[in-house]
Amino acid sequence: LALRDQLQASGATVFIIRPGIDPEDSVSELNRLWEQQPISHLFLMTPHDGDVMVGADEILFDQRCRRGVLVPFVLCQQWIRLLKKASMLDKATLYACTALGGDLGISGNVAAIESGGLTGLIKSLHIEFAHNLENGIRVKAIDFDSQESANTMATAICRELAGNAPNLEVGYTGGKRHVAQIVAQPLESSELR
Repeated sequence: LALRDQLQASGATVFIIRPGIDPEDSVSELNRLWEQQPISHLFLMTPHDGDVMVGADEILFDQRCRRGVLVPFVLCQQWIRLLKKASMLDKATLYACTALGGDLGISGNVAAIESGGLTGLIKSLHIEFAHNLENGIRVKAIDFDSQESANTMATAICRELAGNAPNLEVGYTGGKRHVAQIVAQPLESSELR
């Protein structure tokens, strides 16, 4: 809701699709909203739902996986179909706002395990679309510490949206932005055995 408020304050029209257990319900809602106006930006926020913390109950875990991973996946499939049909891929943005601790899961302070699935979805779409200049959809996983306030998260998301930083994965802890980078390191000869 904080993200909605900040986007609306900047003049954007915002629609909220609340995921249920059945992906087709979310797809139907997306199709209905698309008829009102094309949607060029999609934010996957399910890791920040109130019910992300699930115990060992198999039924609750399955429901959470459906709402937090399957529904966003199927929703993205339909959204991309609609973008392609409207020739809007180069104007589109897809952000998954994850809850892996703000450090992309390095510390193990994961608040929502579905965040890993959504990050994988973003990476797959990056491989599929971002390297093709013709289909330049912008994708990014933005990870937050569970202690970040909703307003801080919304401000960070809007900053990422307004910026042009190419980082595929970004983390925020204590209001500070972090990115992971791959750094080549020479191996010691003893490590090669």
